[in-house]
Amino acid sequence: MKVNNLKNHIAKRSDFTSIILSLSHISFVFFPLLLSTYFDSIILTVISFIWVGIFINGIINLMHESAHRLVFKKKKYCDFLGEFILGPLLITDFKAYRNRHWVHHNKLGSEEDTKFIYKKKIKGLNFIIFFFECMFLKEGISKFIHQFSQGNKTKISLDFFVKTISIQAILFSLIFFSQLLVLNHNLKEIFMNTVLSYVFVYLYSLASLGVFFSSLRAIAEHQVNNNDEHLHGHAILRNLKSNFLTNLIFGSYGFADHATHHEYPSIPSYNLKKLRKEIEKNNDDLKPKKGYFEILKDCIV
Repeated sequence: MKVNNLKNHIAKRSDFTSIILSLSHISFVFFPLLLSTYFDSIILTVISFIWVGIFINGIINLMHESAHRLVFKKKKYCDFLGEFILGPLLITDFKAYRNRHWVHHNKLGSEEDTKFIYKKKIKGLNFIIFFFECMFLKEGISKFIHQFSQGNKTKISLDFFVKTISIQAILFSLIFFSQLLVLNHNLKEIFMNTVLSYVFVYLYSLASLGVFFSSLRAIAEHQVNNNDEHLHGHAILRNLKSNFLTNLIFGSYGFADHATHHEYPSIPSYNLKKLRKEIEKNNDDLKPKKGYFEILKDCIV
């Protein structure tokens, strides 16, 4: 579809703004890792675990924006953010993720589509089963192994290993030394608090609730559910209504305008809504009809 002033929609905001917003978002998601160590409270630790698990999908969305090289004006800055920070934080091989993601764009809904979690049936009891599969790490381990699959082989690259270990060591040290500076505890207690925060609030949350909510997001965006909106093979492309909360959980970085993004993948996320409003008058498929929770309810009930 022809779009007026497409160059204006492709134009990126200042890198300084993107840095501030990206750092603010990362801090918003991960600050409970520090908070849970400062107070001797099981309840706060559990709340921190839930917080990270629910909101970490936003960081996955930011990695997606980096994979499209849309966060910063210079591509090398986007690559650095994805390869050296976000990928290692999410224990994801960023280069492999980018390659798989482009296949997803080009082969959406086909047998060659590299994203298949949206096909997961969560109707009725299947939703409960899927939740426990995520909590018992079945889905998380499967996703972790799948990213290294090359045909019938599984191979972890040295580049990914070094970057991930480095960032994980920095994160663990940050949690440890922040307590050392702030709290008057002995080293053994500080170390145990660090291990609890790192393993339970961060790693387990990422691999369980994080996988669960990112999967629900993909299901809401792509699963066929007895309608014919924007059908692509075995998948659907949807734009979704989204408010402040659902944006934080699911729809940040333009994911709520997912159909628009697939049509125009070179448009930065913060310009997608404006573009969609301009073109939806001539393409009803792009007009959001339901929100994330409404779509998921349709898929579950």
